[in-house]
Amino acid sequence: MKEITARLWENKLYGTTYGKGQYRKAIYNGTLELNDPYAKYLVDFEEIADWFHFTKAPLHHSIAKRLDSIPQNEAGIFMTWLYRYEQGIKTAIGGYGAW
Repeated sequence: MKEITARLWENKLYGTTYGKGQYRKAIYNGTLELNDPYAKYLVDFEEIADWFHFTKAPLHHSIAKRLDSIPQNEAGIFMTWLYRYEQGIKTAIGGYGAW
């Protein structure tokens, strides 16, 4: 069994803009780290509808299109696309998480 370190924090910029008509929708930000072999992943937990409709990476867009139905928001459930973080570079990977 692999040990995973999870760090999550409340996104204090939630709801603010970062461009014309572009809003920060992540309620929680965080990292997931594995030690052997070392890997670090970035997570941005959003409400389900925002997670599904506002994919950023082409890989994540293709995954969302393959889902059987459009997911609906559920109270207390948040979703994230996974990004691997290595040497300052963020790379989309074929996966997502729920919390």
